[in-house]
Amino acid sequence: MSTHMAVNFGQMSQGSAIIAQHSNSIMDCLERLNAQIRGAIVGWDGQAQAAYEASYGRWRSVANELNAIYAGMGKQVQVSADAYLAADRAAALLLS
Repeated sequence: MSTHMAVNFGQMSQGSAIIAQHSNSIMDCLERLNAQIRGAIVGWDGQAQAAYEASYGRWRSVANELNAIYAGMGKQVQVSADAYLAADRAAALLLS
């Protein structure tokens, strides 16, 4: 078993940025989908409309929670990259 570990700070930062982009993209996609659905059901009234609104509210709440977790993962990847970089710099100073 190897005890060697290599970290690419640039790739970690890039990964964090990609996760953030995907997080924003997910929410944009959900908004576009809702706009399309609302356009299709503009004539709905009564129980059908109320049922859709209730379902959409639950769906949106869960989507927001999942997206917050996903966005948080991206932030933690960046925190890890920063920590690894700081440790690398500290080690370099000790060896200088």
